[in-house]
Amino acid sequence: MRPPRNFTLLLALAIPTASQQIWDIWQTTWDRSRLFTRLPMSSPINFITPGPIGSADIVVNEASRFQTISGFGASLTDTSALVLNNLKTRNSNNYWNLLRSMFDPTDNANAAGLNYIRLPIGASDFSANVYSLDDTSGDTSFSNFNINRIPSYVFSVLRDIQSINNVLKFHLVPWSPPGWMKDSNSMNGGSLRSQYVGSYATYLLKSVQGFQSLGFPIYAINIQNEPQHSNPTYPTCTMTPAVEAQIGVALRGLLDANGLGGVRVVGYEHNWDNAGTYAVQLMANSGNAFAGVAFHCYAGSVSNQNTFHNAYPNKEIYFTECTGTLGSDWWSDIKWYMDNLWIGSIERFSKSGLMWNLASDPSGGPKLPGTTSCGGPGCRALVTVNSNGSYSFNQEFYSMAQASKGTIPKDAGGPFAQRIGVSVGGSLGWALRVSAFVTGRANSADWLRYSIVVLNWYDNASSSWNPVPVTATIGFRGMQATYTFPVGVTTLWWFAPATGSSRINPTNSTVTTDPVNLTVHSSAGVHSSTVPAVSMGSAGGQAATSFYDAFQSPTLQYMHQLRLNCLQDTGSGEPPDQLCSRVRHQRKAWELLDWTPTELVNIPGGLTAYELLSGVFVGTDGTRLSVCWLPSTTQETRTVYFESVGFHIRDLAIDPNQDLIILLEEIELPNGSRRVNIHPRSISVNAAHPHSMPDPLYFDISPHPEYGNSLLKPELQLANDIFALFIPVPGVSRLLLWNWRAGLLVYDSGDRNFPLEASGFDMLGRDAFILAPTIHSGQFQGRPTQGKPFILFVRSETFLKYTAFEPGDAAMAAVPDIPWGQWGEYETRFMGERVHETWPRYAYGYRVVCKPHGATCVEVLDFSISNPHLSLSSAVPANGTRQRLGINEPSDIPPEGIFQRHVVTRLPFHIASRSVPDNPFPYFMIDEDRLVGYHNGLRGTQLQVYYF
Repeated sequence: MRPPRNFTLLLALAIPTASQQIWDIWQTTWDRSRLFTRLPMSSPINFITPGPIGSADIVVNEASRFQTISGFGASLTDTSALVLNNLKTRNSNNYWNLLRSMFDPTDNANAAGLNYIRLPIGASDFSANVYSLDDTSGDTSFSNFNINRIPSYVFSVLRDIQSINNVLKFHLVPWSPPGWMKDSNSMNGGSLRSQYVGSYATYLLKSVQGFQSLGFPIYAINIQNEPQHSNPTYPTCTMTPAVEAQIGVALRGLLDANGLGGVRVVGYEHNWDNAGTYAVQLMANSGNAFAGVAFHCYAGSVSNQNTFHNAYPNKEIYFTECTGTLGSDWWSDIKWYMDNLWIGSIERFSKSGLMWNLASDPSGGPKLPGTTSCGGPGCRALVTVNSNGSYSFNQEFYSMAQASKGTIPKDAGGPFAQRIGVSVGGSLGWALRVSAFVTGRANSADWLRYSIVVLNWYDNASSSWNPVPVTATIGFRGMQATYTFPVGVTTLWWFAPATGSSRINPTNSTVTTDPVNLTVHSSAGVHSSTVPAVSMGSAGGQAATSFYDAFQSPTLQYMHQLRLNCLQDTGSGEPPDQLCSRVRHQRKAWELLDWTPTELVNIPGGLTAYELLSGVFVGTDGTRLSVCWLPSTTQETRTVYFESVGFHIRDLAIDPNQDLIILLEEIELPNGSRRVNIHPRSISVNAAHPHSMPDPLYFDISPHPEYGNSLLKPELQLANDIFALFIPVPGVSRLLLWNWRAGLLVYDSGDRNFPLEASGFDMLGRDAFILAPTIHSGQFQGRPTQGKPFILFVRSETFLKYTAFEPGDAAMAAVPDIPWGQWGEYETRFMGERVHETWPRYAYGYRVVCKPHGATCVEVLDFSISNPHLSLSSAVPANGTRQRLGINEPSDIPPEGIFQRHVVTRLPFHIASRSVPDNPFPYFMIDEDRLVGYHNGLRGTQLQVYYF
């Protein structure tokens, strides 16, 4: 139920309620069934008198006004211009179709309307050779300055784009001053010599004048691309905030003196991580010379933009570079881009949204010869242009296009959109990320356009891959529309007359807080999610609306259930900001294996079955049940022993979050068969679970001529209300699934053997599981060789994308053969070198613990790398007995070895290692808060607990 909003209700009564209708909807869906597609609509979606809210409730607040959007786009590097120019030569029709699809700003055109182009001054890492616009040493008069040192095809492509879009913004950025101005005597690496500060400012002025003389009006210019980065293999230059400030002040004066006062000088142009240091210091040292700063995505968090904005609320923010990575997951990228860039950066006051290369060939090039830039798989551009004259748009384009479409001018000569306030509530409010905009009109009498860009990332219902559309109500001026958003990105808009509130001048909020991230365990993948924090502005009506937002935000943030740490909320009642701080601290501790002093826990008697989950260790010797709540930073050790449960325990599975333990009992029947009884019980009191049926679940095993009727080595798994038992018997493996709450057998493979000779089983969630074969990989090409043991890490969500079948011979036989390169290369990691009988003993979420054979250290492998743009190739310096190493080099497995075909795996991961020289434990276990060394003997079991 929505809380009272008296101020808003009274305001709504004074606003004309002319019928608003949604006619325009553009969509990109997770399964690519729609790719930036306009939906045909035979009738509109009407705003009507409000009723009950939907599962999500989007409320648009036009009284809260923020920055005006400058546009979306990418960098037209020499490489981008070259491949586009080559396409024009090979296939002119495709060339012009590509440009129109990207740049046409016409209302209702089937195009993104991109308009913001970043242009290198001289060479970059994507040029054919290293050059500046004046390579004559000591030429401080710049008599040899020549704008035409830039390849002619750059200007040719720019003019073609101009012929399609006449509202382009050109942003100049140098990768390096001319080499003769630097201490390295080269454009590659080094720093600017102090005596050339004034000369360099003049060089930049002449660059602006050069482009303008060719018909390209310059919107903004930067002093230096990535001033904290130096690389000897391509043009780069380090520059302190003080030096950049000196150049900026000089350049500002030169521009003003030469009739170029409208050209913005933008500073920093580097990563989020130093938004509160370098960027702030630059503004402090430069007066009013800089219009603002620009950010890149390669380090830090988008939330750092708030840090800069809070320090300098009147300065502009631009987001100008991020790159795709070849081979990364399409839908994961879309989510990351929307969450962090096209919604995340914009809601943190960015005026622009740009990617790196506009276009490239299929390898991500051509690059500057010899450069180490964009190493590993390579960088992916907005569009890939093939040598045969074809092209394909990438996820970077489709996600950006959705945001751009909602912000470009409605009319020729009209303004770009302005960001306005929006909040999201409801039980599934966390499933939607939303930004909202209003676009003015060329004719002030025309109705304003109101647009929202919505990401639905609810793709893991029931803790597995299960995309769920979300039905949302959209509140606007006291009226309400309803729309069901599919999993994907949706942009829609409506029109409404201008009112007093919609004519309020833009106001930047002056106090912001970082979004709060909460996380929940998801066995089929973990997806990030953030809820915008409250922004308090100075306009009269804003305070009341912000009060409503503040009322809602803790609930929304608390319900937000996704990200990397694989945690599950336990209802502690603590404030969300405290929970967020704890999660961040804990992740840092995991990265460094920075555990607190350890604790030794002794459990009497040897154990025949045991399990660890969510800080609860349960073990049995077949008769007695031992339950131990392991120590953490917030709880002490507590152990309870139940001397007998009334039967012999064969095996067990636990879920402490449901206070649930499932015990297996075997009974010999008179006819030689064996009955297995399944007992759902409460962990804490060793009694029948209150939500289970009174009669026990059971099934019978008939004698097998070779293996008898034993369970052998059963595998038990729990996922919410589904309990799974897998019995791996060669030739006659059996799988049974129960709904333990309802007391129903959901599935029994019975006497039918699986078409795979399955030896392993894993629940991916309530509605999905995988069977691991011993002979071949079924529909997944790669073909492991029989008898060759190996470990292959695969993200569960990868399996779910390619396996949409129920168990059974006919269904599985119908699954098509999927080439390894389509699913396996970038979504798996072969770990053959580390295989040992004691490893891996346990995994939790995307973390795996191992103790390499014969080593005196413990290792944690972290596969939760969600940002494909982070560099993982270098080791973090060892800290005493600790080390952290990023791995993204491929594992190359030749044919006729483990696999019958040549296989390459590239799934990146981190290894955190710490020495444990006095630890005698052969096994290690892991959960969300701790590592546990395990030693089981006849006299008792010892657990060495390392908690974070």
